Amino acid sequence: MIVPPDLLRALENDPNARVRRAAERTHRTELVERQPLHIAERSATHRPHPIHRLVYDCHSRKSLPGRLVRREDDPDTGDADVDRAYRAAGITHDFFATVFGRDSIDDRGMHLIASVRYDDAWDNACWDGAQMIYGSGDGTFFASFTTCIDVMAHELVHGVTQADCGLEYV
Repeated sequence: MIVPPDLLRALENDPNARVRRAAERTHRTELVERQPLHIAERSATHRPHPIHRLVYDCHSRKSLPGRLVRREDDPDTGDADVDRAYRAAGITHDFFATVFGRDSIDDRGMHLIASVRYDDAWDNACWDGAQMIYGSGDGTFFASFTTCIDVMAHELVHGVTQADCGLEYV
């Protein structure tokens, strides 16, 4: 998670009711409502692998991954969150390939999966062990978490850490 629990606890006392509700919901959220991804969507099987991105839209619900709205080589959708998540995954993938010679974040061609608009006004972004999850923010303190490539790349690095160190993200 990119937003620390202490900050969310502080926002739970904000005078703005929307900010308070968003902080409370985000702080108490556990990422458990996942629909299983098909094995073909989790990772590729041959090396070397071309980039493969999948972007889903949760439509402000807590069901992962959501509805598939963009896949590799699809044109821009016109949806800013979807298109930013798609582009950021590509930029991060290219950085790892160019600078570190990695074949995706797991160095085995892992598909890059992202879900946008997780939950209602969710104030966070995270790597959950299989994919990226982006909240829309509360609209006061936080905008959509797809607006900052630093946040997006930071979370994808958790996937690299998981792959290289065998850590389990829950």
